[in-house]
Amino acid sequence: MENGGEEGQRGIDMAPVNPHTTSAKPRTCASCHTDPKALGYGIDDGKYMNGYEKDGFVGMRTATGELIADEVQVQFQKVDDFPFDLSQIVTRDDKQIQTVGHHWPASNPLPKATRDKMERVGTCMACHEDIPNGSMPISALTAAAEKLGMKPLTDKEHAALINRDINMAAWVQVLIPIIIALILIIVFIRIRKKRKHRNRNSYLT
Repeated sequence: MENGGEEGQRGIDMAPVNPHTTSAKPRTCASCHTDPKALGYGIDDGKYMNGYEKDGFVGMRTATGELIADEVQVQFQKVDDFPFDLSQIVTRDDKQIQTVGHHWPASNPLPKATRDKMERVGTCMACHEDIPNGSMPISALTAAAEKLGMKPLTDKEHAALINRDINMAAWVQVLIPIIIALILIIVFIRIRKKRKHRNRNSYLT
């Protein structure tokens, strides 16, 4: 099996049968870029279905996880020596733990370099780390938006705000160097004119 060595791999054979390029309706960007399962790390980063090595119980628990009932019945029988989530294909440190389509020679998990480029989990925090109580300009804009009723409430309004901010930031980053360059050119021209004027006056005298 692929990357399994002589001992092979435990788990099920993950077959890549429904990539977004072949389905009738393409997948959304977020369904891959923000989903650990789609990237190969499993549901909730391989935590959701983890713990097969212990018997599973369903019931009310204390804050520390202890079952409250005195008599409980096993709902999920343990599986010895099965220390990973069945929805997980690779680990964060790039260890492959399940096979991907061994009957298709070209099939394989996404390479780590690809996964690192694709993953956008936590992108929201790039903005919301400072919103609403970040730097002074952000706090001022947030307060003004709330007072004027301009705070985005729906997903569509939020997307429009992000798009507008990105475009504005792009224009600022493009225009500022141009403006600085123009100022430097004007200053250079004025200095050169002054020098020529001084040289002319000194020649006449």
